[in-house]
Amino acid sequence: MNANWTSLLAAACTTLSLPAQAPATGVTRWSPDGYIEYVGGNAPIVISSGHGGDLTPSAIPDRTYGTLTKDTRTIELARELAEHLAQRFGLRPHLVICHLARTKVDVNRDIVEGAQGNALAIAAYSAFHQACSDARNAVQSQWGAGMYLDMHGHGHVEGWVELGYNLSSTQLALPDSTLAQATYLAQSTIRSVGGLAGVFFPEILRGATSLGGHLQAAGFDSVPSPVHPGPGTGNYFSGGFNVETYGSKNGGSVDGIQLETPITVRNSVAVRAPFAQSIGAWLQGYFPRYRGLDPAVGN
Repeated sequence: MNANWTSLLAAACTTLSLPAQAPATGVTRWSPDGYIEYVGGNAPIVISSGHGGDLTPSAIPDRTYGTLTKDTRTIELARELAEHLAQRFGLRPHLVICHLARTKVDVNRDIVEGAQGNALAIAAYSAFHQACSDARNAVQSQWGAGMYLDMHGHGHVEGWVELGYNLSSTQLALPDSTLAQATYLAQSTIRSVGGLAGVFFPEILRGATSLGGHLQAAGFDSVPSPVHPGPGTGNYFSGGFNVETYGSKNGGSVDGIQLETPITVRNSVAVRAPFAQSIGAWLQGYFPRYRGLDPAVGN
């Protein structure tokens, strides 16, 4: 690693260590380059979209390795989900969007793979993660607990909504009695809520009251859920860098879920709206049930 790359990486890490500086509710903070959009919120919810951008500035070279494909219409899904939640609760979620194409930066990988040494890509990458960090810190400070939802899209033939908690397909094949052990809870991105007194971790992971359970009951085939406790031999994304960083795996009480969505729930407003409504309905039950919070009344 050359000295220039080392200094850039150190600068990025220093930026991410700054205290929370979230914009006011409804106010948009753009990164200086115009690639990262952060709309401030006041709900205990953070939504991010990192792979839906389509800006391809020639000043940033294409990445030479890693996944390069766009998650089509995930920006639209994230925006419409945020707007639905704002209407449902009367409070606005924090919303973070990367508008750079994935060929230029991948904000759901570590900085080495995600920016591949280019100074402009590193700046955009750092701005995205500063925004997510600010949002998470603001939620933690204001509410004491919250939920981070990282929106993605996949093209897997199964067509499931794949919910990532940092547990592998092999681990999800285990019975609930085994998954309830502290080892699996500690690895998960919902470690905080799963470890609360009286909470059975496999229930919030894939039971009737889980996000997968709620989506499945609403007609959105989901994994993990009571119908699909695990993917078996099917395709499945278990969660990536963002939910590991901004979920509760490494501490804090903001939990994180990666939502890998099939095109059938993001292709148009007509299909995105009922999907967003189902997520909103789950959150409206989740916060009072598990966190003693009611975002609809602001406490």
